[in-house]
Amino acid sequence: MDEMILETERLVLRKLEQNGYLHTYSQEFQGRKRKYYSITDSGRQQLLYLHEEWISYRDTIDGIIEGRIRN
Repeated sequence: MDEMILETERLVLRKLEQNGYLHTYSQEFQGRKRKYYSITDSGRQQLLYLHEEWISYRDTIDGIIEGRIRN
């Protein structure tokens, strides 16, 4: 995988953890230390909020395209 993509993923995961949306812990697996992520209650709430925002945005765009919404 491209190193730039991996670094971007690390930055996004770190930001989500700093905002309290993810919990991380390290654990050894097959002789290697691995980092695991789990979503927090706050992360679940944010996910639901963003999902609702996306649905609203999508419905608005669909309405414009289909001619249901005009200026």
